[in-house]
Amino acid sequence: MHVAKVACNDKLLQIYFLGLAILNQAMLPSICTKDISNRTIARETQPFIDILVEKVQELNYQARMTSMNSLMTIV
Repeated sequence: MHVAKVACNDKLLQIYFLGLAILNQAMLPSICTKDISNRTIARETQPFIDILVEKVQELNYQARMTSMNSLMTIV
């Protein structure tokens, strides 16, 4: 999650999209299993909500829609 957070904070769209891909992979049921508590998941994904809301406001249409989809996945 830390690597995804660093990549999502990057200004280059390619790196930002890579961070979103890492985040989406981390949220898959095969990785984010029931062994991980809801509190831990909430704590780790909270910074992404702020990052994604900020990116939705400042990026182009395609990046905005991708960010919005990732935000909906987290929520």
